[in-house]
Amino acid sequence: MMSVEFKRILLAILFVVLLAPDLAAREVPRLAAELMSQTVTLELTDRTVGEICEAISESSEIKFVFDDKTDLNKPLNIDLGDMSLEKALDLLMLQTKNFYKPVDERTVLVAPDTRQKRQEYEDQVIQTFYLANADSREIVTLLRSLLQTRQIAESRTQNTVTIKDVTDKVGIAARLVEIADRETGEIAVEFELLEVAKLGEQSAREMSAHSIRNAPGTVSLAHPQMRIISGRSGSIFIGDSVLVPATTACPSGEQPAESVVASSYQNVGIEIDVVPRIGDDRRVTLQLEIGISSVSSEGSQSTPTDRGPVIARRQFETTMRLADGETHIVSSLPALGRSAGGLGDGDPSSTSVSSDTQTELILLVTPRVTRQPHIASDDRRPLWVGTEETMKM
Repeated sequence: MMSVEFKRILLAILFVVLLAPDLAAREVPRLAAELMSQTVTLELTDRTVGEICEAISESSEIKFVFDDKTDLNKPLNIDLGDMSLEKALDLLMLQTKNFYKPVDERTVLVAPDTRQKRQEYEDQVIQTFYLANADSREIVTLLRSLLQTRQIAESRTQNTVTIKDVTDKVGIAARLVEIADRETGEIAVEFELLEVAKLGEQSAREMSAHSIRNAPGTVSLAHPQMRIISGRSGSIFIGDSVLVPATTACPSGEQPAESVVASSYQNVGIEIDVVPRIGDDRRVTLQLEIGISSVSSEGSQSTPTDRGPVIARRQFETTMRLADGETHIVSSLPALGRSAGGLGDGDPSSTSVSSDTQTELILLVTPRVTRQPHIASDDRRPLWVGTEETMKM
């Protein structure tokens, strides 16, 4: 014969196998849509809350059950003139300082609108949002800031956000995530680095990009392009790496000795960091950080005991707003010279401006919108979310 403990285990297994699928598929109770859209017309004077609910039940076939703390004897005057049952219930709850919770498609529970009663009756749901475009950290910050929800977690590996809260708050969260996870815009930012005979700042501004490209002696040093998601950053380095010998500690009075094994390389050339952002009018805002470095002629290594090259650096930042396909000219950049290798087209004998001619670098920047952000018309409308104390869809 089976023991009592074995019977309990068997019953538990049968419960999980037979009933768990139904429990997993259970949805939040909602009132029938056709019931909530019914028109209610009532004008009641000096009636108790219980009598008013009974009158609404007779005219709409909705059933009421009440919490034991609900005051059904409170007198009330109410005028429900040609409005839907949903609006009638909202108005009644507002006047009586109660709230209702659907029990099934035709039954509601009415209870006092207090924090304790809401925690007692309001259903909690858990929902996971699988993000396609947004970052999970940004979504967590968004939901915590706007909904004041604390029970929220993210998965960095799967880029998901999971929230546990009342049904209305989770519904609001779903709408916010839908908007934030829209397909983002993308920009192809094109750079062209030109070495030209020194033009002067004023003349460079007056010339077009086409004119500068075709000026006598102009050499195209590099022409990179990168695609960047709107609001994200991209970086490009144009130049070479220079060996910088390290020095070892020596007794006082002795020359430091080089340690070739410990030597490091430093980038010499032009480093560009860019953050593009697409506006509604397809114009692109570019935040540019440009760093320029070159080997100083005074610091070139001449003997084995020298400490290595001296690298001069300059850096500046700028923000510009350009139309799709418009080219901006960044002029008056100092020439790097041939000491920074890797700036040519791969042919050391390629034509360049004569070393006797004073030269400068000009950077052409052209953004091209490759994908416009998807913004639906409903995304621009305000989202009604109830009150500070009671958020609802």
